[in-house]
Amino acid sequence: MTFNWFSLAAAVVNLLILYWILQRYLFGPLLKTIKDQQEQWLQKEKELQQKELEIASREEQLEHERQELEYEVRTYYEQAMKEIEAFKENEQADARKKAETVYQQIVNAARTEADHIKKEALQQIDDTIKDVVTKVYKAFFQGLSNNGDFVVLLLEGRIDEIKPLLGQGRSYIFTSSHPLDDKQKARVEHVLQEKAGVGVSSFEVDEELVLGFQLSWKAEMIEYSLAQQIREYVKIEEAEGIGS
Repeated sequence: MTFNWFSLAAAVVNLLILYWILQRYLFGPLLKTIKDQQEQWLQKEKELQQKELEIASREEQLEHERQELEYEVRTYYEQAMKEIEAFKENEQADARKKAETVYQQIVNAARTEADHIKKEALQQIDDTIKDVVTKVYKAFFQGLSNNGDFVVLLLEGRIDEIKPLLGQGRSYIFTSSHPLDDKQKARVEHVLQEKAGVGVSSFEVDEELVLGFQLSWKAEMIEYSLAQQIREYVKIEEAEGIGS
């Protein structure tokens, strides 16, 4: 059997022709398509990376803006709270000042009227003054809806004078000329505890005080009332009358 070189050469040529055809019309376009697709994927990956960087930058910017907004809100809130506290303090100070003024006006009016009556009948001055005080009291307080607030404001205005007279740690009976509601009682307890270091054992009402309050512990008693002002005035006037 002899080897056929012609057949081998023809087979090699056919293979080369087939390779060229495949390379040109199949593998070439396919490789080009794959290469183009890879380039597109790389481009998209770069774009995605760029988007991620932009998103991260935007998130950082948003976080910074959020922190700035929180700081501004907190600043405005703190400023508003300061203004509210200042307003409340001013309102309370004005209310106490007005209450003290009205209280002093009542006392002055009662003393003036009592002095006039004393000239007519010194022996009946005590009963007469009580009637006059009632008239003056009604004239000044006819429009007020809650005299309990006046009693509390009077306590707040006099607490610095009362404090040295109170015993630390004691619990006093608080007697007022008018009934106090729960809120007013809480204010009384707060003022006495914070300003003078004393408590309240009970709350009572005594209309004979006319307008004001008493603090009592055993035999000890401190009073700030319109009735007390009148009693002191009567004692002075009677003493002057006796002396004259």
